[in-house]
Amino acid sequence: MKRLEPAGFRIRLVASSIDIAIQVLVSIALMWLVYRESIARIDDMRPASLLINWINPFIWTVALWHFLGATPGKFLTSIRVVDSKTGAAVTWKQSVLRYFGYIVSMLPLGVGYLSIILNPRKQGWHDRLAGTVVLHLVKNKTSDSPLGYQESNSRSYFAAHWHGDLPLAVSFWVNNCMLSIPMGMVVGGLAYWISQKGEYLRATSVATLVAWPLMVAISMWCYVGVWRSASRYEERETSQFWSRVAMCLVVLGFVNIGISTAINFLPRVGGYLLMARGVDPVGNITLTTSADHQRIRIKGPIGMGDGERFANFVKTEAAARVVELDSPGGRIYEANRIADVVRDRKWLTRATGSCASACTLVFLAGSSRGVLGEGQIGLHRASAGTYNPVIEQFANRNLAAIYEEAGLPRTFIQRALATPPWDMWYPSIAEMVDVGLVDAPSQTLDIKLPPFNKSSVADIQEILSENSVWIAMDRRFPETIPLIAKEMYEAQRSGASQDEIMLGAYRHVQQLLPSLLKTTSTEYLDAYLALFAQEVAYAGNQSEALCKRVLSGDPTARQVMPEEWRARESLWLQGAAMQFGAKNELRAPTALELEVMHRSLGIGSPELLGNLIPAVSNQKTLHDCLTNTILMERVNQLPRNERNLAVQFAFQKFNPI
Repeated sequence: MKRLEPAGFRIRLVASSIDIAIQVLVSIALMWLVYRESIARIDDMRPASLLINWINPFIWTVALWHFLGATPGKFLTSIRVVDSKTGAAVTWKQSVLRYFGYIVSMLPLGVGYLSIILNPRKQGWHDRLAGTVVLHLVKNKTSDSPLGYQESNSRSYFAAHWHGDLPLAVSFWVNNCMLSIPMGMVVGGLAYWISQKGEYLRATSVATLVAWPLMVAISMWCYVGVWRSASRYEERETSQFWSRVAMCLVVLGFVNIGISTAINFLPRVGGYLLMARGVDPVGNITLTTSADHQRIRIKGPIGMGDGERFANFVKTEAAARVVELDSPGGRIYEANRIADVVRDRKWLTRATGSCASACTLVFLAGSSRGVLGEGQIGLHRASAGTYNPVIEQFANRNLAAIYEEAGLPRTFIQRALATPPWDMWYPSIAEMVDVGLVDAPSQTLDIKLPPFNKSSVADIQEILSENSVWIAMDRRFPETIPLIAKEMYEAQRSGASQDEIMLGAYRHVQQLLPSLLKTTSTEYLDAYLALFAQEVAYAGNQSEALCKRVLSGDPTARQVMPEEWRARESLWLQGAAMQFGAKNELRAPTALELEVMHRSLGIGSPELLGNLIPAVSNQKTLHDCLTNTILMERVNQLPRNERNLAVQFAFQKFNPI
């Protein structure tokens, strides 16, 4: 036989401590999911906070006392709350009175709880108010209970649920909904914390490795008990509606936990084990600086500890001004820590490669932002690492709040959240310029120099490094930007005007042009010939003097050309410079091809074409503008094959006949 005796103060204190710990853990998980806060204040009157921290504990405590006579802590310590006179289950009224009676017992310095020690029936003030008593199940007792309460050798509560002995309402609502659902939310919260936040990765990984299998085991206990209880309900009751509903929900729960475990836990077990050892499977960034220590380069995924690594790294980089990014993303928590450092120091940010996902938080922290060369910004919807749509929704609410705080426009946030986690949206430069996300890139070689009294070589070099055309030229001809920056600085110090300084830069590019033309593709040679023909035609319509300046390769002619024409030339320069290792198809023309040119363009046209482009011929004697303008118009009207021949003759001095 088993006896039920009044439970003493010590065991009740243990049971209450267990219940409080469970409530705190559930509260922390739910508060973080809703508000991104772990602990609520006592004066927190927000609706969800009231529901989580006040209403939810009241409902589940009162319900457990009424249906089962015990909360989880009391179950684990084998104590129960019953009516003090009959030993029967407590009523709803008694449960509510007992809950609020806690306040009565607590107010006078907890005297109401201490009275348990002195009272012969071990009743606290809340017990006496509600007419309840707390009993402890004691084994191997032969005498009758002094209170007259006795229990047979029937199955324990946990075994009774497993075998379906409990009423369907108790099995489904109490054991299933009030146990497995909160635990699933806690475990899902841990997985979300790991995938999104990245804070306390080692601790949360260990907790997930322990909690997920435990959740699966408890869920199986819940589902099996509910299924068996529903089966017995069908045998006893004429209506099968509630039993079938319960069975359907059990099947859905089983499928959900199975898919979630197969998709979101088992493939990540290896990663959790690595993180538990302090190794992030995502990887880590590499940090380097430019030769002048003005640029800090971040490359690779943002992983565990990278926020602290970055903060320590930049402590010795007093000259740093720019952060260059080439990262696929990673841990949001670590990216935010890096972003805080960038924001505090008012550094510039530049995407030199693909800056996606969490990397964009660092990019947005820049006081001035730009996308250079092959750089691009990638955005997409967050993935919480769970199969739970509720947690996924919370994850994206959190991401939207972070992006909004970082200054990302609402239209971009909506577009990002509409892009699936396995995909990536790369907004165009024009789209980002329109919303002020990045600075508008220069379409030409022209740059705006800083004021004379605030200028330095480093400042000018930084401005050149933001121009996509100069970047391309520097990659093709290394050290071009530092050299041009130094020349511009010296010219500015000598009192040269903006136009005179840029004219010196044009002359430098003009010196590089022959080398660029020799090593670019035939398609780009054809494009340059067409571009030059258009410039000659435009200049000829303006004045003969301007036409002769264009034909002679005078860089001053470029300054009076419309910006549209300068932009076309700059676009060609950028494309040609990026053609590393390209080969053209230039060769010595044959006699037949020479005859074709004579018939198509006129006698002497091959010689005219060969002396037309200054960067190729370096001719001293110029033909008249009208002749060359007419020649260029005819070249543009040639069929494709004959036009290719014209390109051969125009650039033949790179491969003489």
